[in-house]
Amino acid sequence: MVETIKILVFELNHFHVHNFAMYEHLLPAMFPRENTEIHYYTQPRQAKELVFTDRSRIHALGEKISYYFLKKLKLRTQYHKWIIKKIITKHQADLIIFNTIDQPSVYAVFKSLREIEKIGVVHNVLTTNYYYNDHERYFCVNEYIYYNVRSQKPIDGYFISFFPPILYSHSLPKNKDKIIAVQGLISFNRRDYDLLIKICSVIVKENCRPCVKFNIVGSVKKMKGKVFLRKVNQAGLEDFFIFHDWLNDADFFREIYESDFIMPLVAEKKESYFIDKISSSYERSAAYKKPMIVSETIRKAWLIDQDVCLSYSNFDELLHIIKNIDSVPKDLGRKYTKFIDTLIGKNKQFLSMTYDQN
Repeated sequence: MVETIKILVFELNHFHVHNFAMYEHLLPAMFPRENTEIHYYTQPRQAKELVFTDRSRIHALGEKISYYFLKKLKLRTQYHKWIIKKIITKHQADLIIFNTIDQPSVYAVFKSLREIEKIGVVHNVLTTNYYYNDHERYFCVNEYIYYNVRSQKPIDGYFISFFPPILYSHSLPKNKDKIIAVQGLISFNRRDYDLLIKICSVIVKENCRPCVKFNIVGSVKKMKGKVFLRKVNQAGLEDFFIFHDWLNDADFFREIYESDFIMPLVAEKKESYFIDKISSSYERSAAYKKPMIVSETIRKAWLIDQDVCLSYSNFDELLHIIKNIDSVPKDLGRKYTKFIDTLIGKNKQFLSMTYDQN
């Protein structure tokens, strides 16, 4: 009779819940000789919105109103320690995974759970403090981070977060413009939005308007969204951009699904994204198989093959890509899909070896 491994995945924050989709695909590879039964627990609002798997396996860690007051009273950490122990007992779990342990309050909960096998997922390996006790392992997110950091800090493995949190089956719209998605909160610290304005300004000056639009997939009302919108309007470049007041999860990921390319636009000064921190742009590009437009610095740091993306070393090369976006080889998407599938296969093989060693 085949044994069933019962696994509980916890996310105590309001972010990173869309990484849950990776466990559905990867954990069976970690336990190739057993069946896996996975349940997911997170904050009430996030639990309500998640749709990546059977809803009967997605649970809230509490009621929305009580969760709010626990935070106001600064009792949420103690509550998490208590409720998670009850959940572990209820399911008779064999393994628990904390989807993010970077925050000290979350890590305190993780460390309080003893006598059970645990995996803590670290999103910023070099800046997060963690240490080993019995029954603990630590994983990062993505292969290139694993190989970058393991000589500097102990790390046991990696999960690759390249799976769609929401599946779409409708046909892609036939737009006259190529849609380049730039996703995430609008922050000039994280992304070089001024580069887009410079590109579009040169195109207008040269009167060589390509059929392209930059879809800013995120709320223009948050962070520096209004500042960027004002810059675009002042430069008279509204026709090059698509902005959104607000997007729920279903609409957010639909915009990614319906795009042609994704542009991470990571600011060169954000060194962590080249060493120990993955960009969600890469994750969503891989999940929905949308080729990226990336700088050579990023391409090399993320170990992306040159023939599966559009890479540039300087402004003129990027300008050339945008001006000739209609001439992109038609097999680029197929090559990128094959590349991502190969990385997923490598991760599954790695996880099966991790299992054999424990």
